[in-house]
Amino acid sequence: MRVLLLSLSLLVAAVGASCSRDTTALTSDCSSQCYEGRPCIAFASGASCNATTFGTCVTDANSSSSSNSSGSGDSCAFECFTNGPNDFVANEAVQFSDYVFFIPYGSDQSKWEANWTSSQASTVDSQLATEVDETQFYPSESNLVLQNLEPLTFLTATTAAMFVGGTSVWGVRGKVSQVKLSAEFLSSNTQLKNITMVNLGFDVDPPQSTFPTTNIESFKMSNCLLSTYPADLEFMTSVVHIDFSQNYFKDYPVKFSHDTMETLNLSTNALTACSGSFPNLTNLDLSGNTLTEIPSNIFDMPKLTSLNLSDNSFTGVALTTDQVTFLQSLETFTIDTFGDVSSCSESAQVKISGVAVCTSTGSAGSSSGSGGGGSSNVGAIVGGIVGALVVLVLLGIAFFCYRRRKTRGKGFGTATGFSDPSQGSARGGLSLWNDQELLSLQVNPDDIEDVRKLGTGAFGVVYLAKYRKNKLVACKRLKKGETTYENTQSFIAEIKLL
Repeated sequence: MRVLLLSLSLLVAAVGASCSRDTTALTSDCSSQCYEGRPCIAFASGASCNATTFGTCVTDANSSSSSNSSGSGDSCAFECFTNGPNDFVANEAVQFSDYVFFIPYGSDQSKWEANWTSSQASTVDSQLATEVDETQFYPSESNLVLQNLEPLTFLTATTAAMFVGGTSVWGVRGKVSQVKLSAEFLSSNTQLKNITMVNLGFDVDPPQSTFPTTNIESFKMSNCLLSTYPADLEFMTSVVHIDFSQNYFKDYPVKFSHDTMETLNLSTNALTACSGSFPNLTNLDLSGNTLTEIPSNIFDMPKLTSLNLSDNSFTGVALTTDQVTFLQSLETFTIDTFGDVSSCSESAQVKISGVAVCTSTGSAGSSSGSGGGGSSNVGAIVGGIVGALVVLVLLGIAFFCYRRRKTRGKGFGTATGFSDPSQGSARGGLSLWNDQELLSLQVNPDDIEDVRKLGTGAFGVVYLAKYRKNKLVACKRLKKGETTYENTQSFIAEIKLL
């Protein structure tokens, strides 16, 4: 009987000492053995700790419980970290200013990465393999192990926090480490001035009160698969530098423009507009978007010195003399095309940064037809989309395009890799060039001049256009951002029906 009672006592003790945490997370609710102000990994019940660089595994039956734990008495595994080779906390150097944590890629893919072909994926892997593995300098935990980020609390001396997917701050758009942000993730750290999140995909868009707002000067969320801006951005009234590059935004709303802003990076998104007042903005990057005209508010930025408008979808931009003077006065202005300039005479054209553009004082083409003949042409052709005008545009955008841009600035860099995977698939792409029926419909793209947009559909957009300057036609093309393999094939079938 004594043996039985002793066995039961040991069993109860063992159960009482077990870990009841159901998720593994980066948290500040750590074992008392972890260093002050340095988040740890708290492992779920049944998960073991395998220490990474700058990490040490501990187990503490007296550790405080998290929201996912049952209470005191739990015996969970923890991985405590130092901040890198220059962290001398063991010698009582507790304070530090910058916190950096890496989450190397796991096996889960974003919907963008899942659409890549094996060739594209191989190219990405080769690209990333050339970058320096920065986990040799900072603490990290694999995305295979870590997916949850709980509320973190830093020391008052810590003013910058950075979280990176992968092993390098350089990344490829669409390839991310998948994480879940807890409510109030960093909101209690009102001393933070700089927040950076790179190459991370979230299960839901960050809700309000995820980030502190009081003293933020620099806020960056690059390649985070975002299409909705964090609600906290509206209240970051001291912010100076904002970087939302490599996401999927279509506009920049007025409510997120602050007088304090000096730099704004919205490169490689899906912008069709950019709103807001920026009286102190000096650097604006809108490259790699789908703008068809230059946002008018740009010409109301008195302190702007650097502007990048390259790789957009400009169609026949015409500028006033004052606008030309404004762009020519910039210290740095980058653009590859203003669109077709054939609508104005050479005498009405000027060059800005080596690129020709029409001035509004020149002889611009009419935006509508003259007489009944023009109207009848439009009516006849709008009724059935002219495949001949579409095919060359289709062929020009149906292929997967790889582009890499590195822009190094103060602090951590960014990279632009693959564009939106839905902007083209290599599957069957080359077969277009072997389709003699389609090739027979090719026209010279210089003969096509967009006049105005007529309408949009699920994956196409229709423009009123001029063909060879005198014939009004309807021109349909795939939307930038909707050129998937399936949409391309449907579009080809539509052309062949005409």
